[in-house]
Amino acid sequence: MNGIIKSEFIPRRLYRNHDEARKAIDNIVMAYNNQRPHVRLNYLTPEIAYTTEGTLPKRWEKYKRSIEPIET
Repeated sequence: MNGIIKSEFIPRRLYRNHDEARKAIDNIVMAYNNQRPHVRLNYLTPEIAYTTEGTLPKRWEKYKRSIEPIET
């Protein structure tokens, strides 16, 4: 989510103060959750996916961790 927000939503500008930045980020998160469809959520927004009953089709891969035990 952070990478998408940084690359798609945050404009390349400086904010005058923290309040201005916080308001902009609140609007960005609202758009991310309510307007932008997500491939891995079956092209639904997170808000709609969260309120949808039943199981969504799986559109992600399993990630395998290959962690080797540390020898002591």
